[in-house]
Amino acid sequence: EIFALEPELFYNLPDHAKNEEMCRRAVGHDGSYLQYVPEKWKTPEMSREAFERTYGKDKTDFSVISALSDPALVLQVFREQDDPQKIHRVMSVLNRRLVTEEVALEAVRKDAGVLYDIPQTAITPLVADTAVRGDPRMIQWVPRELRTADLCLYAEATHPELRVYVP
Repeated sequence: EIFALEPELFYNLPDHAKNEEMCRRAVGHDGSYLQYVPEKWKTPEMSREAFERTYGKDKTDFSVISALSDPALVLQVFREQDDPQKIHRVMSVLNRRLVTEEVALEAVRKDAGVLYDIPQTAITPLVADTAVRGDPRMIQWVPRELRTADLCLYAEATHPELRVYVP
């Protein structure tokens, strides 16, 4: 099979030369191939299979995280990881479309410092509050319309230099 002999052939093959069956077989052979599958051929099943073949077998293997298409898989990673450095690493490579409110909340619970990597659309009052209470310096990444008096007072009381972020 082409994938067992020459993995570089699939990596270097232009997207227009790939087809759905080829992509499915490649991911079936090696989950990390998901990152080289064109978006039009990625299916939720393919994402799950790649996830199970990599992270599912080794909780330190984040090789497919950036290529996932299912927020539920990302949420699973954030729920299973406790190391703030790993949380930060995953958030930094994650496709921003996958950061839902639930994903964002789980991430800032584990590492408040990732708030700056979270898209504004996923920052809700609860996400903002959780992040700032975890690290008051995160007030600077909270959208202005979500900076409540209570949140600003908390940040400023903890770190007076944060007054510049208080409206």
